[in-house]
Amino acid sequence: MTEKRKRVVLGFNQKLEIIKRLKNGENATNIAQIYGVGRTTVNDIKRHAEKIKQHVLLLQSNDGDVKSRKTMKPAKYEQLDNVLYQWFIQARSQGIPLSGPIIMAKASIINKKLDGDPNFKASMGWLDKFKFRHSIRQLDINGEKIGENSAVVAEFKEKFKSKIQSHLNLVREQVYNCDETGLNWKTLPQKTLASFSDKTATNFKDQKDRITVMVCANATGNHKLPLLVIGKSEKPRAFKNLNLNTLPVNYYAQKGAWMDLTIFMDWFHKVFVPQVKVHLAEKQLPQKALLLMDNAPTHPSGELKSDDGNITCFFLPTNIISLLQPMDQGIIENMKRQYRKSLIESVLSSDNTIGIKECWKNYNIKDAIFNVASAWADLTVPILKNGWNKLWPEIIPYKSKETETVSVEEFVELCNELSSEILSTKEVTDWLESDKQDEGFEILNDDQIICNVTAVDKEVDDDVEDLALNLKPPISHAEAEAMLSKCIDWFEVQEEANATQVLLLRKIRNMATQKARASKKQMTDYFV
Repeated sequence: MTEKRKRVVLGFNQKLEIIKRLKNGENATNIAQIYGVGRTTVNDIKRHAEKIKQHVLLLQSNDGDVKSRKTMKPAKYEQLDNVLYQWFIQARSQGIPLSGPIIMAKASIINKKLDGDPNFKASMGWLDKFKFRHSIRQLDINGEKIGENSAVVAEFKEKFKSKIQSHLNLVREQVYNCDETGLNWKTLPQKTLASFSDKTATNFKDQKDRITVMVCANATGNHKLPLLVIGKSEKPRAFKNLNLNTLPVNYYAQKGAWMDLTIFMDWFHKVFVPQVKVHLAEKQLPQKALLLMDNAPTHPSGELKSDDGNITCFFLPTNIISLLQPMDQGIIENMKRQYRKSLIESVLSSDNTIGIKECWKNYNIKDAIFNVASAWADLTVPILKNGWNKLWPEIIPYKSKETETVSVEEFVELCNELSSEILSTKEVTDWLESDKQDEGFEILNDDQIICNVTAVDKEVDDDVEDLALNLKPPISHAEAEAMLSKCIDWFEVQEEANATQVLLLRKIRNMATQKARASKKQMTDYFV
């Protein structure tokens, strides 16, 4: 009689090891023998590999104990569990004191709002299971919040310096900062908007198209990652016929165009880590790096690191973010000013047959993405390095007068070319700062969290408010060839031109030529 194999429940660490072994080509039968499980178990792990990895990442991002967890068993009251956990993460990021009785009381309130099981009781036993399920090790019960004072700033600066020098031994090339911001990508000054619209219309509202933009660069200013941009729609109408590989940003979609934890985690592992490794290899530096970031509720609240553990994160304390975070020291503001200059110039350069008003109406999210990417690319190394002066001053201080890309006075002149009414400096400044407090994430109340958890996702079009959006028909290959030839003729006589740019333009023109010939041949063969 064959001896019955003892039931083995593998932990997540072991499951990750099996996934890695399978990826390396090891035989499933051999793996099953090594871990004392059946081949069916190994095949199940292979089938659910992505789900397992995502669950482990979520545990790690929230300071979870991966070693003690073995299953992904859902909660008995799953909706209640999901809503309460979102509320918990948001409250903790805001520094709100949380204790067992507070969480149990909140669970009862949310259960009523969900019309949940009337017999549900938020007992100590339920609380223990909730904490274990989400790997919550301890609760903050003192309610102490970090104050914005020089002592806290000095303490964190020393802690940061110690971490990068003593613990990790990093140089500035290996230290990065990321930060999100909202961008009202189509908004113009109030008077200008009014002149573009019917002032007597009862439904007139300021244009509030917004996207979230995340910037990320290292302390030397030598490595700027492409922007992360979050819009409302996965497939905006402005992207029709567009090769998405040509977008100069990493584009994500979220129904409110806000950052969320899923997007951030995807960006960290699929964009940030690979690109940083390539940069460090090019600089012949060790494959180690540190990402400094704030404790927004859409960021992981626990340890976050690359699969090999060499790229890690470090969090700025609550309430000193605006004082020390490098990207908040004029970098984001400079990018936004350069973007808004591009917005105005795009509208002013409209075809006379169309008019400024119609050009503004036709300005879409694709235009905005290319313009904000260009604004980010135009930020110079001095501007990026200056952002680190408060947190991490160099032994020989780096000083540069290059702190502002576009002055308010320049904007006043540009805006007055758009509007039929003269705009004051204050009106233009108010416009420039219209999204200054938009941090790229949303603080939700209970009802909004419930709606997010229970609602069925619907595709949202970024251009839905402008049903009259006039998308231009595709340009033919022959038309492109002719226009590029004229463009080359113009560019070759400009003082700013160089050989590399001319060669690139000619290469693009030649591609259009080949496609035009192939298209013409197809038409000829069709009629033969």
